[in-house]
Formats: sequence, C-alpha cells, structure tokens
Amino acid sequence: VGTGVGVGLVIGGHPVHGLLHGEGGHISVPRYPGDDYPGAKNLNCENFDELESMCCSSALAARAKCTVSQLKDLPDDHQVWDIAAHYLACMCVNFILAASPEKIVLSGGVMLRKCLFPMIRAKTQLYLNTYINVPTITTDAIDKVIVPSEHGNKAGIVGALFLGKIALDEKNKGSLARAAAPQIMSHALVALAAVALYSVLTRKK
Repeated sequence: VGTGVGVGLVIGGHPVHGLLHGEGGHISVPRYPGDDYPGAKNLNCENFDELESMCCSSALAARAKCTVSQLKDLPDDHQVWDIAAHYLACMCVNFILAASPEKIVLSGGVMLRKCLFPMIRAKTQLYLNTYINVPTITTDAIDKVIVPSEHGNKAGIVGALFLGKIALDEKNKGSLARAAAPQIMSHALVALAAVALYSVLTRKK
C-alpha cells in the first residue's frame, strides 16, 4: 500500500496466476461515512469506488491537504488514518470472504504507520460482524492474521526476487514446457530490474 495498492494471492508457497496477474487493488469498497474525496476512476462503473484510488498515499495526502512526503508528520489521531484503516479493512473483509486466507500481510509506504494495524484489525472484526465465526478472526488472535511484512518496506523487491527464484527452480527441475520460457524470462527480468533499481537507490543513500 503506497503509490497504489498491489495484491497477490499465495497458495502453497506459490503466487496464483490466472488469466493474468490479479488486480485486487481495484476492487470496489464502500465509502467511509462523510468521505467526499472523488478518487480516480480506472473502471467505467458508476458508483464503483476503487480501493487503490481511495487509500493510496496521494489520496490520503489530498484529504489531509499536505504532500505525500508530509504524511509521516501527521499525528496518529489524524482522521486520515481512520479513513485509510476503513478502506484497508474493507479490503481484508473482501479477501477473507472470497479466499479465506490464513494470513494477510500488509506492507508498503502507507503501512509504515504502525497505528494502522490495530485499527484495520478492529474494523475488520466490526465489519465481518462474527459472520466468519472462527477464533482467529473474532478474538485477539487476529493479530497473527493481519500482520506487517517481516521484510518491511523492502517487501516489493524481496517478492520480485522470490518470483525469479521460483522461475529458475522450476526451469532447473525441467518441469516447465518450452512454451513457458517467455514467462520464466519475464520473472527473471523483473527480478534483475528490481535488484538493479535497489542497488541504485542504495548507492544514492
């Protein structure tokens, strides 16, 4: 969760890939009460408020009337964080209902605001209203379901590298057909690009 919202579904240690990569950042979410922020429209659906456009860093900054870089200076009790928690909890509710995940890992620049995690968990429980009546959701055990990434804000580059590793491992096992070679190369190139970008950014620091 940062400049946009990217979502991945992992089953058995492997990312799910169907027609193409998932676009969970564009699911519809109900508006926060009184929120009149227009949001950006990528889909041509009336009254369809896209998750990404409602809680990405630029959307939060616009509501707070500050720049994205100034978001870090806002206090934890600023309303913009309650707004962000609402939309991200709605996302968690949708994913729990649709995929019943054992864990939801959140990372990115917006999620560096640690107060968001207890707010998201509480709102997720409130919105689900015990419909998913399992202790891991209805009790404090939800603290181990909706969690920060152990890789922090480097989760994106770690994920890209891991995709490259998966592709290489599958190629070495000879389990992929010749037709899958372009996809292997695509994952590998993404990983290499991520490494190169990270190296440049690290040198600049």
